[in-house]
Order: sequence, then structure tokens, then C-alpha cells
Amino acid sequence: MCKEIQGDEARMAAVYVCSSESLGPFFNKTPLPLWLPVVISCNKNILHIEIKPKLQKAVEQIKRCATETQITSCRLIHMDNNKGKVFFSGFLIENIDYLDTESGVNDSQGKLGFVSMKIPFEFSTDIEYYLPPRLKKADSMVSVELPPGKFTPEPNFTLGTKPNSQDFLQCEILNIHAREVNFCTGLNPNETAIELILSISFLLTQKQCVYLR
Repeated sequence: MCKEIQGDEARMAAVYVCSSESLGPFFNKTPLPLWLPVVISCNKNILHIEIKPKLQKAVEQIKRCATETQITSCRLIHMDNNKGKVFFSGFLIENIDYLDTESGVNDSQGKLGFVSMKIPFEFSTDIEYYLPPRLKKADSMVSVELPPGKFTPEPNFTLGTKPNSQDFLQCEILNIHAREVNFCTGLNPNETAIELILSISFLLTQKQCVYLR
């Protein structure tokens, strides 16, 4: 019911004061579907790698060793709703400065050598799911996209998987750290070896339909 205000109380042509009725809080009884990225798994792996550089002369001393790591391919085999297996491919770029045996370590005029190598590698690891991925086929291998970043040169797809596919997953490489732990040298160039530890952390995600009430 509305009451008209007249006279001095009115500053406009007609002003009405109306009563209101509270309807209470509103809840949508029908859940709202949303497509959001969810975390499938997050892991850290430690790899032990031995590198044998191809050198022309025997090495007396390794002066400097720098390692760059790139991940180029990632695939997932879904085993059950609790776990899966991830396969990675990539390469190491190893830059080595060394002093050969013909010069001698104490020779100020000694000749420093340099070699750069591109070394491919592959590894697989078992993972546990926080949430299982939703795939068209169980026990199948699916490609996982690697977004471009510091450790991934460019987007990579294999096996025909596309971003709009129901099986579309992403793997973000969070961090890669390489640490040389041992150098082996000798009179024979083929005896030179470098042992390093490679630490790789990654995050596996997938867009899934979740319902908001």
C-alpha cells in the first residue's frame, strides 16, 4: 500500500512511500555448469644422467659446464582412477670448457677447448591423481600439451589430440634444475664423462565441467 505525500513534505510532483516485502535469500536450485582447469597431479622427479662428450683430445680438467634443458613432448597413459604414467621427451644442451692434457693444468699458455652437445633423453614416471582425468578411452595414451615457456620451446601435440578435444590436458613445467656431481677424465678422450642430477617439477591439469550451486 502506498501513501501519497502532499504539501510541504512534497518536493516533487508526486512522491510515494511504499511498503516492501522481503523475499529472503535467493538460491538457484539448478546447478550451474562451469568449465574450469583442475589439477590432475603435481610431481617432482630426480634423474641421474651420464654424458660422454665426443672430444678430440684427452681432458686434463673440466673448467666449466653449463646445462640447458628443454622438454619437447609429454604423453599420459591412464591406468585407473588413482594413478597413471607420464612419458617425457626432451634434450640437454651441454656446453663444456676444458683444458686438454697436452697443455697441462699449470701451463698459463695452455689451450682451452670448448664443445657444445645436444643430447636427447626420455623418461617415464608413475603419478597419483588428485582428481582423475576424464578421457574418452580408458587405458589409452593421450598427448599432453606443453605451453611455451622457459623449459618448453613451443606448443607440441602428438597423436592428433587438439585443444578442443575431450582428452585435452596440459602440462606446465614448473622448474628444471641441473647439477653436475662428478667429472671423470683420463688419457683417452673416450674416458671423459660427466654425471649430473636433473630435477624436474611439473603440473598436470585438465579443463573439467564442475557444477556451482
